[in-house]
Amino acid sequence: MALGFAEEAGLKLEHALIRNHYVGRTFINPTQAGRNAKVKIKFNPVREVLAGKKVVVVDDSLVRGTTSRGLVQMIRQAGAVEVHSGWLRRRLRARATTASTRLPRTS
Repeated sequence: MALGFAEEAGLKLEHALIRNHYVGRTFINPTQAGRNAKVKIKFNPVREVLAGKKVVVVDDSLVRGTTSRGLVQMIRQAGAVEVHSGWLRRRLRARATTASTRLPRTS
């Protein structure tokens, strides 16, 4: 997603966040405080890349917004001048044809 966005927009793609793969999904935690804490552990900003830059964050998933909000805060604290965030999805090429989508609806 980010690579395609950067190419289409004529922007340089730089990886400014390091993700800790040992931290699971943040939205599953039952408390908001726990979700916020997991975001801080899951991602580490690269200050040398972010300092003084205008940043575009591209995400392909939004459940509660906890991760996105936390990332924007981290990026700002790392010295970014501006942070723009957006959510993208791949183009739908075909309708799903699983058994559940073929079942007749009951009213």
